Amino acid sequence: MVLGVKAGLNPQTMIDILNVSSGRNSATQEKFEQSILNRRFDYGFKTNLAYKDIKFYLELAEKLNVPVFLGNSIGTFWNYIFTQGGSDEDNTCVIKYIEEWAGIEVSTEGSK
Repeated sequence: MVLGVKAGLNPQTMIDILNVSSGRNSATQEKFEQSILNRRFDYGFKTNLAYKDIKFYLELAEKLNVPVFLGNSIGTFWNYIFTQGGSDEDNTCVIKYIEEWAGIEVSTEGSK
């Protein structure tokens, strides 16, 4: 979504297209519409709880000696959010960190 907006695409149009294609998922069907595009970031699940689940997953993978290459990258990303003060925010706030890096905002108002 961030890349698409940075490339000049309309975020609502991207969501609409994703939702009628194989890209449809819970984020495109619910989270973006209800909590991200409108910038409310209030979907109802705190970042610290998501990070706790990710850490548990990574610890279990390590204990069972299962390689989780992508999982480790996701854990690092969520750890970054946690260390930047996002632990008490809604988990949908994660997009704000990617937006900041890209210098763009994904919203129904378009880009900044």
